[in-house]
Amino acid sequence: MTDLTIKVVNPEDELQSFPLQQSIILETSDLLEDSLIYSNIALLREVQEYGLLNTADLYNFNIGYVKETFSTIPLDIILFKDESDRYLVKITPKETLSPSSKYALFLDKDLSYEHISIKKTVSFGPSSLTLLDSENNNLSLDTNTYVLKVISDPFITPTSNIIKFRLYINGQPDKLFTIDAKSSKKTISFSNVKVEVKDTAYGLGEEFEIIDSGTSKPLNQNFVVSIKTVLSSKIKPLENVNPSQKVSNQDILDFYTQLNTEGRPVTTTGGINFKEPSWINNEIRIEYAGYNKFLLHLNNLDTSELDLDAITYREGPAYNKFDLELLGLYSEKDKFNIITEILDDKTILFILEGEDT
Repeated sequence: MTDLTIKVVNPEDELQSFPLQQSIILETSDLLEDSLIYSNIALLREVQEYGLLNTADLYNFNIGYVKETFSTIPLDIILFKDESDRYLVKITPKETLSPSSKYALFLDKDLSYEHISIKKTVSFGPSSLTLLDSENNNLSLDTNTYVLKVISDPFITPTSNIIKFRLYINGQPDKLFTIDAKSSKKTISFSNVKVEVKDTAYGLGEEFEIIDSGTSKPLNQNFVVSIKTVLSSKIKPLENVNPSQKVSNQDILDFYTQLNTEGRPVTTTGGINFKEPSWINNEIRIEYAGYNKFLLHLNNLDTSELDLDAITYREGPAYNKFDLELLGLYSEKDKFNIITEILDDKTILFILEGEDT
């Protein structure tokens, strides 16, 4: 079996400007042993009593020392396989991270391939069991078989989900477990193995076998990911999107080749053709509503498609009549603010106010 390898899916730019409620995604060369993930993965803030932590030191620490010495962040950890058959680990802090702070994700070298797992051998539906812990188990998987069998019909109410399991060792009945999957007592424990029962329907006669997946193969060394959070909590992570990538110089050149002389992206499908010089006349209509107000009416565009915070404007005498300054009707020292109000999805009110009014 080859060595276990891990790499970070999040791009480096994101790690150095990390949203406060974002997840860290790791790709592993094989499925991790799920009973080891919570005991061997920690997220800590890079602050010590006597100064900042030297991240390089973490490669010499073990998980016990890290958890004892540093304040760690509670985590949700999910192991899964994506549509590209990659083994992924999604690590999500349960607490919002602090802005403008440094964190380190620490993976102890004792992490290994999955070596004990649960295989559903008799199935009547989508039910499943989750192996929570088997780190110090005393199973003899090389000589014995261990099967958990559902021995009762499902009994599900709004407040309970009662399932009876029987443990069979080498085909012989052993311990009986009565579980309420809707309660906090929803685990089966035997031989230092802990199994979680999901709150779903289990069919009478379904069987789950504890199997040996192979020899444990740990990491060669500790794995550390350095993270620096964003300055503001207003920056939110994107959801349900593919991991971001760096924009290359060629990407930028390709973008600007599609701009017209006014710096607007060219659209030719299902909307406005910005290559057409007359697009403004066809799209925008101005209606004056007072000496310092006007309404902007849109045709194809909607107000939701416009970024009003990014409006730029040029100040100067009305209608470029520069003699207004000589008449005392205009001064470059006068400053104005533009106030906008969206009236509906096609209409925006603009108000020009002097800063001293």
